[in-house]
Amino acid sequence: GVSGSSVFPNDFNYYCTITATKAGDSNYNAVSDTKNVTVNAANQAPLSLMMPALTVGGTGQATVSGGSGTGGVSYSTSTPTVCGVSSTVQGLLNGIVAGTCSVPATKAGDGSYNSISDTNSIVIPKLNQAPFSLMMPTSLAPGGTGQATVTGGSGTGGVSYSTSSPTVCDVSSTGLLTGIAGGTCSVTATKAADGSYNAVSDTKS
Repeated sequence: GVSGSSVFPNDFNYYCTITATKAGDSNYNAVSDTKNVTVNAANQAPLSLMMPALTVGGTGQATVSGGSGTGGVSYSTSTPTVCGVSSTVQGLLNGIVAGTCSVPATKAGDGSYNSISDTNSIVIPKLNQAPFSLMMPTSLAPGGTGQATVTGGSGTGGVSYSTSSPTVCDVSSTGLLTGIAGGTCSVTATKAADGSYNAVSDTKS
């Protein structure tokens, strides 16, 4: 005969306990043997994670398809400095800085299936800075000085200055111009890139 089956504790596998009995007769007593047969949980169908387009400061919804059974889906991030995963909205991603956002999704096991995971990545691009403008002093004479200034831009990148007319004028790291000789003084100011923004420049004469 066959005994009933039960579930191993803390596992998705089952075992079936089978007892075989050879009946006794006029010369022999009955004899039995019992064995346990493990019935393993099945592997799920392939699971596929689809990533949204994502920008710095923006959000996007990750989704999955495939898998098997009734196990729930959970999301996490292996790049937490680049992107985050919502704790309240399943699969909702938020971009933190530019870079590669890598997200694993896992569909849990249930009474019939093992768990399964898929990982996918997306590159979050840097943003362009807000309009950036260089203001030159109203006049500059040979031997004289004047202060160049900037407005606009975005992010934490520092500002640097250079001149394409070094025989006419010189410019310091802080934008202080010094006239050298008569002519057109051309200066470029650049606000550097950071983790979220591309560099931006403006040139004035």
